[in-house]
Amino acid sequence: MMKKLYNLIITAFLVLMYSCASVVTPTGGPKDITPPKLLTAVPMNKSVNFQSHDIILTFNKYVQLKDITSQLLISPDLGKPDIKVKGKQISIRIKSPLVENTTYTINFGSAIADITENNVLSNCQYVFSTGPILDSLTVKGSVIN
Repeated sequence: MMKKLYNLIITAFLVLMYSCASVVTPTGGPKDITPPKLLTAVPMNKSVNFQSHDIILTFNKYVQLKDITSQLLISPDLGKPDIKVKGKQISIRIKSPLVENTTYTINFGSAIADITENNVLSNCQYVFSTGPILDSLTVKGSVIN
């Protein structure tokens, strides 16, 4: 009788332990629809008296570069810089010499996206000047006939 009671308790315990945990896939959460955000740039974006040849852009998400060869636009032309992605950072190494008193614009177009949902950061620009002011690329004046 004692052995039957012991077997009954062990069986009940095993049934309870087995039924406690149900294996299900995690539901996740809402879909991520926000593009990466530029947190910091070293040297700072819109720097003047720029002397560096290395630029590091840090984002709030892990990023990737998509179709960089057709999306990247640098004005005035600096040749082809070395661009590498590592985690949340994009590093740019400028190989060409910089012209004095010139404002440069690096436009990524739609090349920067996060790696999880491919959310694209549109029109990301990095601007710097080798002189004391940034050129606004605007012309002001009046025409008198």
